[in-house]
Amino acid sequence: MSQPDDVTACPSDLDKQSKLTWKRTRALIVKEGRWRPEYSLLLERYVTAVEVGRLARERISDRAAKDGEAAAYQTRGSQGQLVQHPDLKTAREAERDANEYARELMLTPAARAKMGEEPQKAARGKFAGAFGA
Repeated sequence: MSQPDDVTACPSDLDKQSKLTWKRTRALIVKEGRWRPEYSLLLERYVTAVEVGRLARERISDRAAKDGEAAAYQTRGSQGQLVQHPDLKTAREAERDANEYARELMLTPAARAKMGEEPQKAARGKFAGAFGA
């Protein structure tokens, strides 16, 4: 991670999509009046974890398209046995980390509920009653 001198600036080593995630997420936190300079490193960790997970999932998808579904999720281990592909573990761990950072940044519905914010209710459609809404 490359922490910028200005803690409000987007880190330069993020890819284009991750820079957009950084800017949108920071803008949301600022709009809500919750931004603090000390959130900068936490936001960078969140965005980096999202990026790592996204890139691992993209590699899985690329392998599936090129070599089939089995090759996307499995590889050969040191003894020649089939094992889970490392990208799957990378994606899951990065996504788990991103979720933890999202909670700390109060970006998840559960974190917002604890903060006292009501989650936005979905618009009631004609089938809302059938599903307990």
